Amino acid sequence: MPGRRLLVLLSIVVLAAALPFALERVARERENRSVLLVVDWDDLEWFARTKGVDPLVLARELRQEGFTVFGVSEWSLKALKARGLLVPAPAPPDAPPYLQYFTGASEAVRKTLAERLNTLGKRVEVFGEVLGVSLLPEEEEKVGLGWDRDLIQRLREEGCTLVLRPYNYLNVPPEVLSRLLGDDVWKNEGVVGVIASGDSIPGYGNPQSLRRFADFLSDRGLFFGYVEFVGQKGEDTLARLVPQWTLRVHSIPPDELKNYTPETARERFLRALRERSVRVLYLRLFTEPSFTGWERNFVYLQDLRKDIQAQGLAFGLPPLPHRAFAPSRAFLVLSAFVVSFFALFLFEALFFRPPLWLGFLGGVLLSVVVFTSPLWGMKVVGLCAGVTAPTLSVMLLVEEFSQGRKFRGILEAFLVAFAGSLVIAQGLYHWLFVQRIEQYFGVKVMLTFPVVLVFLYLFRRRLLGGSLQEVLLGDLRRFELLVAAFLGVAFVLYLTRSGNFPLLGAGRLENQMRTFLERILFARPRTKEFLVGYPALWLLASLRDLRPVYRMVLWLSATVGFVTMVNSFCHLHTPLLFTLLRFANALSLSVPVFGVYYLAVLFALWIWRTVGRWGA
Repeated sequence: MPGRRLLVLLSIVVLAAALPFALERVARERENRSVLLVVDWDDLEWFARTKGVDPLVLARELRQEGFTVFGVSEWSLKALKARGLLVPAPAPPDAPPYLQYFTGASEAVRKTLAERLNTLGKRVEVFGEVLGVSLLPEEEEKVGLGWDRDLIQRLREEGCTLVLRPYNYLNVPPEVLSRLLGDDVWKNEGVVGVIASGDSIPGYGNPQSLRRFADFLSDRGLFFGYVEFVGQKGEDTLARLVPQWTLRVHSIPPDELKNYTPETARERFLRALRERSVRVLYLRLFTEPSFTGWERNFVYLQDLRKDIQAQGLAFGLPPLPHRAFAPSRAFLVLSAFVVSFFALFLFEALFFRPPLWLGFLGGVLLSVVVFTSPLWGMKVVGLCAGVTAPTLSVMLLVEEFSQGRKFRGILEAFLVAFAGSLVIAQGLYHWLFVQRIEQYFGVKVMLTFPVVLVFLYLFRRRLLGGSLQEVLLGDLRRFELLVAAFLGVAFVLYLTRSGNFPLLGAGRLENQMRTFLERILFARPRTKEFLVGYPALWLLASLRDLRPVYRMVLWLSATVGFVTMVNSFCHLHTPLLFTLLRFANALSLSVPVFGVYYLAVLFALWIWRTVGRWGA
């Protein structure tokens, strides 16, 4: 391959330069050991009503087991009606017919509602013990109507810590939001953070209000709980306004929790702690009829706490505000020049040899971007590494295999892939990427381009014994046409299955396999590595005289493996040692998988040669 020696040399330089930074990263990740467990108070209160006891009795049971933090939601009209604190009432004589009328369980409830609705500019009419309110049906569970001050006071007297869950009122003016945040409950020393209720963040809809809420959190020293996979409106903007006070939260919503068992729910929470470094777990309880009983939920929480302790983690609020850290500018400049030359070698492999000074020019331009806009510079360097490293690795393999130097080709290919991986893992190791406030840029491009480029390279260099037209049209058998069609479908599935929200989710058998691997290996290997990519590489190294279409399929499969390996290092929130262990597990597990595939190929060939002669 043109430029092979320089490519290998640059990879060695990157690995040597990244080592001290990698050790520093591992040390920092080991310090992040505190986990905050927050139990939803509404669920606890639901069980207290079913048992006919005071909710504080159940809270004391949890406190004895170490659960001292509770998430308290703001009142909504729907919640008040469900708890019997508001009861629908007929309209009093001469009352406006367009209001909803309720009788309140207590004067405190009626007073709190009237104050809150007046603050929001909603019409409120009081007729003795009957309250008339102007709320639309869709606002019944989306508009906050105040706090249960008596409950919050009692929880503080019990020594509990609180996470408040306010609702948003769309387009709320800044001055109105300031009055809402002036409520005495926010001055309570036991309040440590905020996890918003509903589908939006307080202040969303008005940029000035969202800024006011961000300033309030910073001034009070309250964390903002950024809930994974929920997509609350305004969460990204608020996280960027208060990154030093943002903590990622993992929770299983009630509509999802009903599909889980206590064991699978615990495994999901442990996965969030282990793989994504989440440090706040918001715990909902099993309230489905098929899983009723406080005792079973109590055991579920106990077991989860024991599982977390077994991971070597401690309990408590993670240190705030976050300490800012960023990658070394010197390493970023080195990475900029390395990926520039990687792109140069890639261009040379596909087209013609450009002048060497273009590599230096590209490095200078990328370095300028790094210094003028560091975050965008990191993203561009990371994307270049994510595309060029796996592509060059496979191209190097193809060239070395064609010349019979298979072992050396494998070593050099993994060397280049690791170099690109560490450019990403260390060049983008910025505290905003770790918090997932900023994320790796161009994942779909990274997953797609290497496969397409390797496909073109195989024919551009005539490494399959013919041109694209000759192999796919002139030399293709009927059965191989089906193989090519299957490959196209598999490539589409490969793209749609990537990411947190795949169009086609994992099936039941695949989920069971993943769970089994997590239990026995701790770090589950990536499926596309140990089942597709690396076994394809071992098959290429062991099988001879394969027809072009089969070699093409195997080379593209190997490319998927290398792309997936580099992609694992793009998850900056995942501990580096975990990612390395995941790769080691994938590489180890691919050997027995290869053995199965190899025997299957031999058996298929024997069947074909035996049955194929029938009727001759």
